[in-house]
Amino acid sequence: MDYKLDAQPKKRNTWSDLKKDLIFFGWFVRPEIKRFSLALICIIITSGTAVLTPYLIARSIDIASTGKGVGELAQVVGILAVMYAVAVVLGYYQARLTGFSSQAVLYRLRKALFGHIQTLPISFFQQNQGGDLMSRLNNDTDKLNQALSETIMRFIGTFFQIFGIGIFVFFLNVKLALVLLTSAVVATIIAQIVQPHLRKTNKDGLAALGSFSANIQEQLTNFKVIVALGHRAYFTDHLGKENAHLRKSATIATMTTRFLEPVYDLAGYAGLISVFMYGIYLVERGEITLGILVGFIAYAQKFYDPLRFLGQLFGSFQSAFAALGRIHSIFSMRSDLEVLPDLGDRRDGALMEIDQVSFGYTLEKTILNDVSLRLEPGKTYAIIGPTGGGKSTLVSLMSRLFDPSKGTIWFHGRDIRTFTSSELAGEIGVILQEPFLFTGTVADNIRYGNPTLEAMDDVALTAYLENDGLLEFFSSFPDGITTPVSATQEGISLGQKQLIAFVRILLRKPSLFILDEATANIDTGTEQRIGMIVDALPATTTKVIIAHRLSTIREADEICFVNNGMIEPISSFDDALVRIKTSKRKS
Repeated sequence: MDYKLDAQPKKRNTWSDLKKDLIFFGWFVRPEIKRFSLALICIIITSGTAVLTPYLIARSIDIASTGKGVGELAQVVGILAVMYAVAVVLGYYQARLTGFSSQAVLYRLRKALFGHIQTLPISFFQQNQGGDLMSRLNNDTDKLNQALSETIMRFIGTFFQIFGIGIFVFFLNVKLALVLLTSAVVATIIAQIVQPHLRKTNKDGLAALGSFSANIQEQLTNFKVIVALGHRAYFTDHLGKENAHLRKSATIATMTTRFLEPVYDLAGYAGLISVFMYGIYLVERGEITLGILVGFIAYAQKFYDPLRFLGQLFGSFQSAFAALGRIHSIFSMRSDLEVLPDLGDRRDGALMEIDQVSFGYTLEKTILNDVSLRLEPGKTYAIIGPTGGGKSTLVSLMSRLFDPSKGTIWFHGRDIRTFTSSELAGEIGVILQEPFLFTGTVADNIRYGNPTLEAMDDVALTAYLENDGLLEFFSSFPDGITTPVSATQEGISLGQKQLIAFVRILLRKPSLFILDEATANIDTGTEQRIGMIVDALPATTTKVIIAHRLSTIREADEICFVNNGMIEPISSFDDALVRIKTSKRKS
């Protein structure tokens, strides 16, 4: 299945896709509707005060110009003071509401996104760069948070203010109102024309940021290899090119977004001058008072300043919509490793039976072709074959990292697809050539993924390990099981990493234990200690070992040769040696 996320924008059915994205996002916003509604009420009230204040100021000027009505003037000024105080209080309350609610939505969205990513199969992570996924988890979700906490609320407030002014000025004077609104109509038409280009440039910018993050992560993760190979210059040059591409994309996106600001500036200046010039003419004709003209000038500023701000908000909306589309594209993916209902079909006898299975990572190339293999309880199986012959692919199918394109894998007599991932994790233990350790302590890594051990503190875990005879394996660690472990795994040898990984799997007591060249890069002494750990497994545990060391092959109950899409049983150890030498010469 294709799990490749689109880094670059494609032609889309704009309104249809945007509607789907907004409906999807609404599920995360819905729990905060009450708070957002209260914030909206605050915004409407403060927008109302912004609409009324120019009129009250105009009224004050007209009263003062007559030299009468001191009491009425004081009353108008008092109303102004109260309105300003209400606007300040409600503005603060609205900021608190939106800040709290937007953070709650961000938390909910990131939690759901991270949880959904974990449900996707290994193919998803093979086809997408980790840095780009991190960019979607961090940068794109943060853009949505900014849209909720600032952009949307400010847009609503601005909209109500512009709408209120647009209606109110017609009650004051229709002629001046038409002059005031003419420039705004022209600016709005221009905004609609550039909207598709704005959306495209913002998506390009986000895609470039995701690519840059992915390359940063990849290069820094493998920096020791870069230094060892003397490729620092390549590292600098490669990231320099990515940085230049990001700069170009971000610059274009910023310039395109900012394009609307001078358009609204020009419209605002044109509107203000037009109102002033035509207003003087109307004052001279006696059609309006001086106070009304001053009020209209104030309305022009209050109308075009928010309109100018809308140009900036419009660009922010496009960036948020692009981020929402990138996030929604992940949620729209579903794992092709679905858990099937158990219909009662059973295949008795073997612990695992691979029955006429075919598999390929692409439709064009098959790695395994109609292979079959039975794994009996308590036996040890050695899988040998040349590099690229399909050994690791076979192991991936056994642990259900992938599903076969044809055939069935039976486990404990059931179709392996009827087991949940947690059930398989408890029954199948896999040790890779280079295990990954998490930041924390040795004890934290031993507990990881084991429900039985998660509630144990270090003292209880120590006693548990000692009771199972496993504590001695950590005697070489500086602080035993409390030895700190970093994500980079510095300060811990490869052999010590493997000890932790083996103990972690052993404590789950799996019925199928798979070693994918797990002892290939460690010293003989550590391998012997790991052999002791493996020997501690229950006698019923089935072991599948991919290894090149002859000692491991010699001790196996059965040996299988995997190459050219086939699995062939090997009758003897000597025959295995011949097959290995022959495959090396051919490769």
